Amino acid sequence: MTFIKGDYTRSAVAIASAQELDRAWLASPAGRDGSGRYTPWMPFPLFDFIAMTAEALPDIQGPRFLEIGCGIGTRMLIAQEVFGLDVQGIDRVPEYLDEAAKLRMDVLEIDAMDFSEYGEYDLLWFNRPFLDPALQLLLEAKVWNEMRSGGVVMCANLEAKPPPTWWIVLDDWEVRRGIWRKP
Repeated sequence: MTFIKGDYTRSAVAIASAQELDRAWLASPAGRDGSGRYTPWMPFPLFDFIAMTAEALPDIQGPRFLEIGCGIGTRMLIAQEVFGLDVQGIDRVPEYLDEAAKLRMDVLEIDAMDFSEYGEYDLLWFNRPFLDPALQLLLEAKVWNEMRSGGVVMCANLEAKPPPTWWIVLDDWEVRRGIWRKP
């Protein structure tokens, strides 16, 4: 068996940076619009994200990674620096995108419901961008429909599972998260 040797220093710096930024931004009022439509920035547990990404890797067909509701870019940083993925992110909050840009992340200011390129990615990640359950269901349906065949979706805090025809990579439904591949 051949093992790939990575740059542990680069990974360690990325993890430490993500932890520090997550802590610093937890109390930020940015993105709290009061409409009840959008979830304020809430970072998914970092090491759970790392474990889920590692679980998804054998099932993806290429390096293109998209984070829907990327916030300040810390999960994109991990996907890029620890896993070597080609990352992009979308969010609607300029302050978040400014912080992600400081990390040199490729980000686009757009509402998740207006984005039309979900099928261009090998791995999609999202952690409940919409606070409103009806809007969240609409986003989930949009992702399930637009994702290309063979694409992998990794997500948390869902309203509903993907269609039953999708292949299960990780189904952790008790906490409403998982990884699925579109047939």
